Amino acid sequence: MLAIKAAGGITFAQEERTAKYPAMPASAITAACVDFVLPPERIALELTRLAGHALVLPRNEEESERPEHAKLF
Repeated sequence: MLAIKAAGGITFAQEERTAKYPAMPASAITAACVDFVLPPERIALELTRLAGHALVLPRNEEESERPEHAKLF
């Protein structure tokens, strides 16, 4: 997750109470490298919302053509 954050990405962790192995998301949360802590269904909704954001460009565009401020992922 640290590499994702370092590249300007957005990170998610599943809520500990909904995880089969709560220590896994707890570790990421404790490391303070998570932007969103949500139950699985809310993660899916947030990904859908973010994908529709004006600063997110379609994947078929060349990386070099993307303005620097549009690189959310």
